[in-house]
Amino acid sequence: MRKLLFMGLPGAGKGTQAELLEKFGFKQISTGDIIREAFKNHDKIIQPYEESINNGGFLPDEIIFQLIEKALSKFSEGTKGYILDGAVRTLPQAEYVKEHNLIDTVLFFELTEDTAYERLSSRMVCPNCKKIYSNKTTHCEKCNVDLIKRHDDSHEAIHNRFQIYKEKTEPVMPFLKENFEFIVLDANPSVEEIHKEVLKALEL
Repeated sequence: MRKLLFMGLPGAGKGTQAELLEKFGFKQISTGDIIREAFKNHDKIIQPYEESINNGGFLPDEIIFQLIEKALSKFSEGTKGYILDGAVRTLPQAEYVKEHNLIDTVLFFELTEDTAYERLSSRMVCPNCKKIYSNKTTHCEKCNVDLIKRHDDSHEAIHNRFQIYKEKTEPVMPFLKENFEFIVLDANPSVEEIHKEVLKALEL
């Protein structure tokens, strides 16, 4: 089973590219989606952190990996691979995934902060299926419901996320490069063009 980690600034398109790999037998584990689902289900473990998450903060490592390992346990033996999206944002988290053999390859989606901000500030999401759209769309094409703005895509939250990324996540890159196969991809082109590069990098 291939074990991938997608890295990059918020807004780099990691979730979209992970979703496109599902047809190739990969399962996506987005910590953001897991956390939002847990809040929706009123999970008592993470309720105390709701305000922090809405302002761009992170959950404690032990809570994050409890949720990840719970998701992994649901995969069948025939699963070709999985993609962790947003699972490693600090050095202790990187050390954890190495120690527990949770990843073997890192795909880093390179994007400027200006472009990332533009994408995040304009995107909307379906409250049901969680599919992300640009602000040019008002309804989910699958669920036929009105799209909403995520709390963590507000102006203040976006800048908080960028600041935390610079302080906590950027210093993790040398460790990831040293311990795993590390592939850099340009995240500026269209979704389709990036997808082609992902397939090429993974030899799919």
